[in-house]
Amino acid sequence: MERALAGVLLSLSAAWSAQAASGPPAGGMEVLEPAEFACLTPAAADRKPIEYPEAARRAGLSGLVRVRLVFQHPQKPPRVSFIAYADVREFNDLVEDYVSAYRLPCLREDADPVTATQEFAFRPDDGRPVAWRHLRGEDVDLQSEACRPRYPAKPPEFPRAAMDRGAVFAVLLVRTTFHGPTRPPEVEVVHQVGAPPFEKAVTRWASQVRLPCLREDQTLSTVQRVSFELDSPGQIVLKDLSLQQLVPAIDKLDEQHVHFDFNAMGCPFDVRLRLFRPILKNSVGEVGAADPRRDAFLDWLSGISLKLSPKDFNHVLGSSMTVSVPCTQLDLR
Repeated sequence: MERALAGVLLSLSAAWSAQAASGPPAGGMEVLEPAEFACLTPAAADRKPIEYPEAARRAGLSGLVRVRLVFQHPQKPPRVSFIAYADVREFNDLVEDYVSAYRLPCLREDADPVTATQEFAFRPDDGRPVAWRHLRGEDVDLQSEACRPRYPAKPPEFPRAAMDRGAVFAVLLVRTTFHGPTRPPEVEVVHQVGAPPFEKAVTRWASQVRLPCLREDQTLSTVQRVSFELDSPGQIVLKDLSLQQLVPAIDKLDEQHVHFDFNAMGCPFDVRLRLFRPILKNSVGEVGAADPRRDAFLDWLSGISLKLSPKDFNHVLGSSMTVSVPCTQLDLR
């Protein structure tokens, strides 16, 4: 285990020390998928695959279809609009018919609408000719100028009550749910290491954050790590790893029974993993061009935990790493 930890973590000499009276937020805000997606019906295993149109297959025609789905009622189909059309009209019709069967039975009738996007790739020369991604929350680019979060002018202060108790470190993982661009968000602390006064300070601060690019009817949940440290002799971060280096560092590896052939996924490629497990799902995204054939692999990465001590985990919670995936196979069956 010590060898695995050494391969995952990197100690950096401190280039700063936190101010004694303040604790600046650490780590960017991450968009969370709506919880309602877990109840989507029909379940993936029960959906009939999309049949590739025979005429298009013979002609070698391919296409990419991307749709936006707005769920407004638990027992009614979503409102479908196209973000990207395929040149072959039949592809678009097949996708529209497919997603019109979706329902979100756990969506409350009085809840805000839930918006999702989904992508379908038609490739006649592929072993899996119609590949699609799972439903994703509507993309919001928090790095763009228009949608950059508006934070309060001052970061949350290191609570005097915590200082009086001798506290020198705290880390909190905060889920913030926004309803439109101007209303105060709902704030929930989903993980906390530190004295109770930290939660009050962070909740007060997070309730003042706004996302100006949201529509009035749009709901978006995000998560962010906030840490406090009076003095920092060093910093621990996650290393960028190859897949071969990552696998031995996965916790409870003997419980993972998966098989992936990366030769059929446009290898080699890189993925970016932001560590939240086992508290929340990891955030995982592709670096560069996306490929729907990698979907099952990305889902698997979102559920893995690493062999880390509680202390090290709290230092790297919400941190990112790049995983390089070569042209090989991973067989843990």
